[in-house]
Amino acid sequence: MTEGSDGLLPPLGRDALRTIVASARTYSGRLHTIQKIVERTLQEFGILVAGGLTLTEICALLAENGILGKDGRPIPKSSLTSAVCRAKKRASPAASGCIGLQLASANSGPLRAAADGCDRLQLAAADDAPLRETSAILDLT
Repeated sequence: MTEGSDGLLPPLGRDALRTIVASARTYSGRLHTIQKIVERTLQEFGILVAGGLTLTEICALLAENGILGKDGRPIPKSSLTSAVCRAKKRASPAASGCIGLQLASANSGPLRAAADGCDRLQLAAADDAPLRETSAILDLT
């Protein structure tokens, strides 16, 4: 782990980031896909989000620690968001999927009440997602 902005994390956050970084590579040193990394360390991503980091900030921390896309650039927030949603759905098939992404920007009223049922990782993934009216949202009211 590098001594960048991750030095500002509290001990629990640093431990979570260390675990993610350590799990990111194969024994031969090749980087796993972001999907595999997230699936192996979903709980650690949850710790970072619960500590107040956005997925954009997490992408920056990953880049500082050598976890980059195939093109050598930081992993886009949209790729991390998708990986998190797929990993959560696979981990809990009975879960409602990524409906929290659509509800997260609602601040009050019945939509906010529905968003309260979403976990923090789903809500953080939508930190700048626009609210969309879908039949899934309308069914929740």
